[in-house]
Amino acid sequence: MALVMVGLEAADSKLPPDGNRMKKDHAPTPFTAEEIRLGCPDGRKTKYKIEIPGKPFHYQITTFVNATPETAGFEMTTLDKDGNTIGQMQTATATWSELQTHASFPQSRTKIENASYTTAAGAFDCWYYHVTGEKDGKPVISKYYFAKKLPGPPIYFIQETDGSPTFTMTLVENKQ
Repeated sequence: MALVMVGLEAADSKLPPDGNRMKKDHAPTPFTAEEIRLGCPDGRKTKYKIEIPGKPFHYQITTFVNATPETAGFEMTTLDKDGNTIGQMQTATATWSELQTHASFPQSRTKIENASYTTAAGAFDCWYYHVTGEKDGKPVISKYYFAKKLPGPPIYFIQETDGSPTFTMTLVENKQ
C-alpha cells in the first residue's frame, strides 16, 4: 500500500466543510448524512480485510439493502482468508445520521489533512483524520482515510494503542 500526503494548493484539496459538524466542539465529518445516502445505494457491496494482531485475518462483506430516505439496511457476511463463510449472515439497520456520527470526533483531538491512499480497490484522493485518545491509561491513535468521491466508511482505518496496531480495516473491493 502506498501513502502520499499532498499539499493544500490543489483546487480539489478542500477540507470537509464546517457545515458537516454534528456538534459545535467536533470536527466536520467527511460527508453529510445525505451524501452517505446517495453514495450507498441498494446493492453497493464493500469487502474489507480485517486484521487483529494474534488472530488470522478475515474479510467483512457488507451489502447495502432496503434503503429508505431515513435508514440504511445492511447484510454482513464474514469470510476466512480462503473465502469460506464464517457464521451466519448478519443484518442491521441504521439511520443515515447515525452513520455520519461514526466520523464525528472532538475537534481538540482531531487533525484533518488531504492525502492519497492506495488499496487493492484502487487509488483514492482522501481526507485523512488523525484522532487521538486514551484507553486504560494508554494513548490510542485512530487513523481514518475517507475517499473524497466514495461517501461512506473509510477505505482504510488503523487503530494503535500505546504505539502498536490493534485493529486494521482495508477496503479491498467496492461494487456499486
